[in-house]
Amino acid sequence: MNYKLLLGFMGILMFVGCKVKNEQKTKFESSLLQYDEQVNSIIKQMTLEEKVEMLHGKTMFTSAGVERVGIADRKYADGPFGI
Repeated sequence: MNYKLLLGFMGILMFVGCKVKNEQKTKFESSLLQYDEQVNSIIKQMTLEEKVEMLHGKTMFTSAGVERVGIADRKYADGPFGI
């Protein structure tokens, strides 16, 4: 009888422990999400040509920015080879 009671109690503890652990995972939220709206609004302002320009190298170690919307050229330690 004690054996069954002990197994039942251990099962309940395992279930509760797993449930608490899963709830903690869903509560995590990146602090970078605060910039999502700002980034999306900048991307909406860009033309297709400006978006394409950012995907490949402008010079040996830089990728083109978009000055019109406030994005500076990106400098790399190794040359950008595009996507």
